[in-house]
Amino acid sequence: MRPLRTAWVSSRFGTGHIERALAAAGFALRRQRPDIVLAYGGDGTVLEAERFWPGVLKLAVAPAAHGLRLRRLRHCPAVPEVALPAALRKLRAGRYRVRAFQKIEGVARGRRVLALNEIAVRNVNPARALRFSLSGRGAPKGLRIGDGIVAATAYGSTAYYRALGHEPFRSGFRVAGNNALPAFRPFALRGRLVVTVLREHAWFLGDNNPVHVFLKPGDRVTIRPAPAGRRQRSWPNSCRRRCGEGFRGRAFQPASKSSAKARFAVVR
Repeated sequence: MRPLRTAWVSSRFGTGHIERALAAAGFALRRQRPDIVLAYGGDGTVLEAERFWPGVLKLAVAPAAHGLRLRRLRHCPAVPEVALPAALRKLRAGRYRVRAFQKIEGVARGRRVLALNEIAVRNVNPARALRFSLSGRGAPKGLRIGDGIVAATAYGSTAYYRALGHEPFRSGFRVAGNNALPAFRPFALRGRLVVTVLREHAWFLGDNNPVHVFLKPGDRVTIRPAPAGRRQRSWPNSCRRRCGEGFRGRAFQPASKSSAKARFAVVR
């Protein structure tokens, strides 16, 4: 692989020691269009880094001092903080490989969301069950009543999807009900899935993105694998402040290359 020259750190913690390690390994710190972004934190930090720097190569770094453990060690090995200097030298020399994970796309009310973990449609009021229907290849027919649905990627199958009691998977996309009745088994997402809200109100959201889309009865959400070549703009600083995200790394990726896939550096 090509040697990496520029890097940036995204984290909710102090990153001075990480930046010094980057400098010692020969990296130049650059906020816009870096060769790689180090996600120093837990799973949420990885998702935020991908949202703010879509399509840019990522390295997940597990902090030692905060007791955090990135759960996707099987899918995408995280580098322990103590091993970071050696990993940075390998990245600088081009001794790494890239693992890519396709994202999932949801569209509703003119808003498009790309997600690395999952797209979810769920009830706004937890005391009122959502009435909805599904249409698409392999989708169960008829009215469903419950909290909604989760459409997960392989990368995100160890998160919300697993918390619902389902086994993680290594490829493709799967859709599961969230306390839905009549119950249905998770099914593979092939092509488009349309979720129609029939009664009550719902949220349409992706990953840990604090911006949700409010859905009314009659609204539809179209979910599909993110098309190849799809471009994504990251959030500007004003949106970041407005949404109350305590995320370090003030600059953002102005315009990405194809961000239908998230790319992670794997260092052995």
